[in-house]
Amino acid sequence: MTNPVDPSPWYSEDTVKYLAGADGRIITGFRFALELVGVPLPEFAKRKIHRRNFTASDVLRHLHADNPNMAIADDQAKFAPAPKNDFGLTADDIAALRG
Repeated sequence: MTNPVDPSPWYSEDTVKYLAGADGRIITGFRFALELVGVPLPEFAKRKIHRRNFTASDVLRHLHADNPNMAIADDQAKFAPAPKNDFGLTADDIAALRG
């Protein structure tokens, strides 16, 4: 079966430039239109392989691996005594007073 649609405008440099800066919804619609008429997707329109998203702990672990001095400072801040309020009481002191 031959395709009556001429795909040459969809493979042009102008289309590539437009889609390079387009919103993801535009690119999704472009893919849908090509698949709907049975035209193979060009390389620039194919979905990219997404890697695993980093969590905050992953980012922090990598940051500390590259900057050991920051890791020491963060650990010291983590285990520092709790800040006191205007009356010089910590949260533990207030909890003890409440019963």
